[in-house]
Amino acid sequence: MVSICGTGGLGKTTVAHAVYRKIANEFKYNFFVDMPRNLDIKVIIGTICAEVGCPRPKFEECGVQQLVDRLKIFFEGKRYLIVFDGLWTTSVWDQILPALKDNRHGSRIIITTRNVSIAEHVGGLYRLPLLSCDDSNMLFFRRTLFGSKDDCPSQFRELSEKMLSRCGQLPLAITVITDLLPKDRVLEEWQKVCDSIERGNGMENIRRVLKHSYDDLPPDLQRCLLCLSIFPEGYEIGRDSLVQRWMAEDLIRGKHGQNLQELGESYFSELVNSNMIQPIEFDGSGRDLVYRVPVTTLDLIVDLSIRENFVTILPSLQRTDLPSEVQRLSLRGSNNKHELKAIKNIDQVSSLSLFNGAGLMQPLSKFQGLQVLHLQKCDSVKNEGDSVKNERDSVKNEGVSVKNEGDSVKNEDLNGLESLDKLRYLVLGSSHITEIPKMIGKLRHLQILDLTATRVKELPSSIGKLTKLRRLLINRSTEVPDKIIGKLEALEELVGIDISKSPNILQEIGTMPELRVLSIALWSWDEHHTTLLSQIICKLAMKKLRHLSICSCCLLDLKPDLKPDLQPVLQLEKLEIQGSIFEKLPTWINGLTHLRSLSIEIYSLENNALEVLGELELLFLSLVAKRTSGEKLVIMTNKFCTLETFLLFSRATAIEFEQGAMEKLQRLKLTLQASLTKTDHLGLDTLSSLEHVQVEIICISATDGDVKVAEAAIRSMIGNNPRKPRLEMKRIVEGYMEEDKKKESECEIEVEDEDQEALRMTKPEEQTVTAKKKKSRRARKKNKRHY
Repeated sequence: MVSICGTGGLGKTTVAHAVYRKIANEFKYNFFVDMPRNLDIKVIIGTICAEVGCPRPKFEECGVQQLVDRLKIFFEGKRYLIVFDGLWTTSVWDQILPALKDNRHGSRIIITTRNVSIAEHVGGLYRLPLLSCDDSNMLFFRRTLFGSKDDCPSQFRELSEKMLSRCGQLPLAITVITDLLPKDRVLEEWQKVCDSIERGNGMENIRRVLKHSYDDLPPDLQRCLLCLSIFPEGYEIGRDSLVQRWMAEDLIRGKHGQNLQELGESYFSELVNSNMIQPIEFDGSGRDLVYRVPVTTLDLIVDLSIRENFVTILPSLQRTDLPSEVQRLSLRGSNNKHELKAIKNIDQVSSLSLFNGAGLMQPLSKFQGLQVLHLQKCDSVKNEGDSVKNERDSVKNEGVSVKNEGDSVKNEDLNGLESLDKLRYLVLGSSHITEIPKMIGKLRHLQILDLTATRVKELPSSIGKLTKLRRLLINRSTEVPDKIIGKLEALEELVGIDISKSPNILQEIGTMPELRVLSIALWSWDEHHTTLLSQIICKLAMKKLRHLSICSCCLLDLKPDLKPDLQPVLQLEKLEIQGSIFEKLPTWINGLTHLRSLSIEIYSLENNALEVLGELELLFLSLVAKRTSGEKLVIMTNKFCTLETFLLFSRATAIEFEQGAMEKLQRLKLTLQASLTKTDHLGLDTLSSLEHVQVEIICISATDGDVKVAEAAIRSMIGNNPRKPRLEMKRIVEGYMEEDKKKESECEIEVEDEDQEALRMTKPEEQTVTAKKKKSRRARKKNKRHY
């Protein structure tokens, strides 16, 4: 039994057909069943009976169960191959299954479905992956008149890559777009097709196929997906932020007593599993996953959102007239002045998002119905005290400063923010914001406040009045006044707070009953405060703390005599300690049996430490080992059985993944030093679930030849991996590479011959000077090699 699962356009039917054609002749009875949505189960079973020659009474005179019984008897002792293409519900499968059970003659069944839950119900789940970048390129250019990327002229290649970027690595999208391309080399015609595709024309077939995947989603999940049309193309989405937004917009409606956070996370996972949202494997720090909506999916949900008046996007997309009522408003760019003024129910808009330098054009105080306000990467949004200054002229309008920039007028002030009584979710993402209104405490329903991307210097004291605030994210440079944080009794997540700026705040944090996630920074710290920190962490862990992140330049190694006090910490599910380097793996790590994510830096990584970590049921592991290790690091078989993401920075002389190790590992990032680590026996070809590999090769003290050998070895192993994972490889600090010793030796011989010839040609009194120059040159080369 094999269940091929994936979103529409991924090629499930194509794969099933290819397998069917290859092996059908090995079976006496074979049949490919197309299963359109809502097709009568009696028709499906009757068709199978007719195709394989199963005797049955007249179709009109028999019921479903009678057909199933006849088919079961017919298949007894026979070997067959059946493909069910497009299974849309488990109830259909459950009625067919009795006819196919208990046959032990090597029969095979293949199903295709867009729904993961159906595939899991049937069994033998195989998730069909997206095309790799290389395969996408190969398929695209093979279908053009050029045949390959190498044979494509540069001007056509640029247009091709632009069109290919809109395909989202979907085979169907590539096929549809290449079918639109001209069959001659007229650049202007190619440009017209490219421009048309940029506007969304010619994508109807792709939308139609993807619409089936959308229709399979439950209503709540459909609304959550449509919410993603708010974000512009290429926008990077964080799981937690999106789930919180769904909750703020009342898009998640669980049953009585159901945890909405957990339900939202399950929705997110379902969208990822269906490829509606695609992971960007690693972010800039290489630690957390972020996600994007593929262009093909975004085209669909934007079209659906506009048709259903779920989201209004300005400047207008695919619409000439604004809807009579606007619910959610997404502003992009600066050309929306007149359209925004044309909105009649501006006081009833529930969600407002600004991207790409968009300006409000209206005072915030007019948006009295807002529940969600999101200003992200908006360089036009500034706050300089109580007013916004302009290089040209400033105009006062209802207490809000606006500026005239070119022909457009932008509202760039946060005045009036405190009047938005219904606001639940507030994200300010501009580095120009240095203050937030002092009376922000009036936002009595505010639950989410994200100031991470701002330069707010200090939180106002009225923050303490936000009694419903659940999530507070600030910049590490933001100061927090004393006796404020402790008042936020509903707070579940506190991120970015610098304890060294406000040491007294630790005591306040320890009193918070609902705190689940804590991320703190320590840039200056007295040693005696380590005990206080441990006590506070333990106090929180005894309540609800499950995720702990500490960024520090101080040594935070917990002493053995504190171990009895640290028992509550054993409940942690995520632990991240950056900057503070442990001498060796702390002994208390092996007691963290609930831990699922660990990031830690140590001086020396040894095999016994790997064995300890390998026993934990981790999903994510980031290891940084600073010191050169003489022993070979071995990732043993049957260790790290649950690990899905592994980041390793190591200076070991050798690293090896044994056959069968990390059997569920999907994402791997290795940072190695070419002059120290041997790469010929890494064992990357044995990692059976690997999907994406990032390798950073540190070039210090290595020759270009050393680096090329390492690169070739890694490419060879990835090429031999049956999963054909995507490989990204780059060099680090190439400027500190050494010259190849052979070339250097030849160069020295050549210089020495020149020196001898020069000595013979010079006068005796000049020979001493020449010899000194020669000696000096050799000394400089020696010093360079030493460095």
